[in-house]
Parts: sequence; C-alpha cells; structure tokens
Amino acid sequence: MSTLVIDIIILASGVCVLCPYFVVLSQRLWQLRRFKIGHAVQKLRALLSEACCVRCCKAPADAFEQCVRKLMDEALDRDALCTTKTSATITAPMVIAVLFHIVMKAPRWMSDEQSFVLMFIATIPIVAKVWPASFRTDRLGTWYGIIMSASILWIATAERSENVFIFASAACWYVRFLFSAGWRIRMPIVVFWQFLYCTVSCYTFSRELPLECTKISGESFVVFEIVIAVVLVVCTYRAVEGAWIVASQEVRATMLQGTSSASSTLLD
Repeated sequence: MSTLVIDIIILASGVCVLCPYFVVLSQRLWQLRRFKIGHAVQKLRALLSEACCVRCCKAPADAFEQCVRKLMDEALDRDALCTTKTSATITAPMVIAVLFHIVMKAPRWMSDEQSFVLMFIATIPIVAKVWPASFRTDRLGTWYGIIMSASILWIATAERSENVFIFASAACWYVRFLFSAGWRIRMPIVVFWQFLYCTVSCYTFSRELPLECTKISGESFVVFEIVIAVVLVVCTYRAVEGAWIVASQEVRATMLQGTSSASSTLLD
C-alpha cells in the first residue's frame, strides 16, 4: 500500500475521531453551568440510607463489607467515566499533531502502525460518552486489557529513534497510570499487564535501537521501567485502599446517623 493511501486513511480516521471531541467541547462551552454538588450529595445519602439502614448496625461483618463494596462500586462507576474522558487530554492533541504533520507534509515521528493504534485509543473516550454502560465496574478489567494490549502494540511499533522511543514511553506511562489507578484495577491484573509491558518495552529498546545511537544504556532503561512499574502498582494499591477507607467511613457515618435517629425516636 502506497504512502499516500496510508496518509489518506490516517487523515480520514483522525478527522472522524476528532469530530465528536469538538462536538462535545462545543456543547460544554455552550451549556456551561456549575455542577449541583448538593443534589449529588443528597442522592448519595439516599443510596447510603437505603443500603445501610439502622438494621445494619446489628448486622455481621460480611454485611458491612457488602455495604462498603456496593458504595465503592457506585463511586467507581462514576470515576471510571471521568477517568476515561480524561484520557482525551493526551490522545486528542496527539491526533491533531499527526494530522498536522500529514497536511503540512512534515517529517513524522510516529510510525503508521502507531498512528492506527492512536486512533483506536482515541475512540475509547467517545465510546464512554456514547455508551457509558459499557464502562461499568464488572467490565473495566476487559477494557483495561484492551488498553494495555494497545499500549504494548504502540511501544513495540515505535520508530527506531531514542528520542521518539522515550516520548512514546512517556505517553504510555501516562495512560498506564491513568487507567490503572483511576479505574482501581485489581492487583493481579495490574501486575500481569505491567510485567508484560515492561518485558516488551525493554526488549524493543535493547534490540531495535543500535547501541551507538543511544545515550541511555539498555540496563538503565530496564531499571527505569521496573521502577515505573513498581511505582504504578503501589499507586494503584493505594488508590484501592483509599477508596475502601473513604467508603468505610461513609458507611459508618450513615450507621451512626441511623442509630442516633432511632435513639431520638425512642426517647420521644
């Protein structure tokens, strides 16, 4: 396939991907208004009151854990959509940069394979906007596997240049951290995909880039990737632990509020 045909396909794909972004941005600018925090808090309290009523005070520990997990799932359903839409902050500018280089016929730092992978990743926030039900808690593991597979393919098809490879790795670091910690993925899944990514990234860097053309040694890059992976896993663990603590405090507060209300009723 000729370079012109590939450029046309990439250009058309980029335009199709960017159109929904601009439509959503225009709607937000046109209908800009403050988020009604009070209504959200009242709705959350109603859900908590329904899930953890006065009887929950005398319930066993597993019932308390169920209340906490239910609250965590409800919070994660909201946070998952916000996290997915946040990924547009890096994918949209990169798509614009690719289209700009094609239109201006400037030298491109991204390979054709990376351009197609980028277009695919850029469609994920659009799917979250159009079909939010697909990003519920029980489906995040599947989506995480798809995104990590795309990241591995992205880094494996990078151009044979040290600067380009480092920039591609930095983009992947942002995506990996955003979806791992933002989605609060389970530890075994995070460890597996981070190990697989580090293996492919280090192999690509050491095998594809000539030693005389790099300022960073292969050993240094391996150590750096391992440190990044460990930090990412620790941050994900802390995010899950923090969400559990917040949800536990919310449930205990609701239980205490229900207990005080019941005591006041009995005294009256």
